Amino acid sequence: MSNRSLLINSPQCTSDPRELERARAVDGVSYLEIAEAANRVPLPWLLCFGCEDLRPVNARFRTGPSEYLELQLSIPVSTVSAAQARLQASLPLLEEVAGDALIAHAYWQAALTGLAQLPFAYLTIDPLEVLAMNDLTAQARDWAHCFDEAHKDRRLLLKQFANFENGFLPYSLEDLYHKAPEELEHEARAGNAAALDAGIGSAAHWRWLRPEATPVQGPRPSTPKPWWKVWR
Repeated sequence: MSNRSLLINSPQCTSDPRELERARAVDGVSYLEIAEAANRVPLPWLLCFGCEDLRPVNARFRTGPSEYLELQLSIPVSTVSAAQARLQASLPLLEEVAGDALIAHAYWQAALTGLAQLPFAYLTIDPLEVLAMNDLTAQARDWAHCFDEAHKDRRLLLKQFANFENGFLPYSLEDLYHKAPEELEHEARAGNAAALDAGIGSAAHWRWLRPEATPVQGPRPSTPKPWWKVWR
């Protein structure tokens, strides 16, 4: 089973998943999971935030049948408008990572188009499952450095969390969404395409978390999506 990350749009200025669920259950707040990714946090999501957007979150991770680790993480939250501005300015970095300006531009434009549709004021990421894939203390430290433009290892860390593999040209956005899986047979190129794709899509593919809904345990509802989104 893949470890998912989520891009969340909400009316609450919080990056704490438990606080969002409390607001839904107690205060009647609705929010949206607008995109998900498997075993990575896509680059366009990361580039929507800066270090000033980080907020402390106390997260609880299961480490055994009845053992848990409590760890304070820094997870970003920003207004959608600020996220759009940050992503707008990040095209040169995406071009550098992708290794092809035209390929990068298409993914960048798709991400901006997706953000422009959002109904709520705030944007955040839930990276907890991805962070739990490796040593949590190191992951928490490196995660915070991803959002620091002055950090010497920022580009390396962005690629690490996006699971981008150097030396392989990503498939184009057009290919990723419209070619058959057997035509996208190069695993590293497909993975790099997934790293560049915000995956926001249209409102029909968003998942609403409403006050009256029971939280879903297990697989998400099935919606049309590129093959790599269910790639294990």
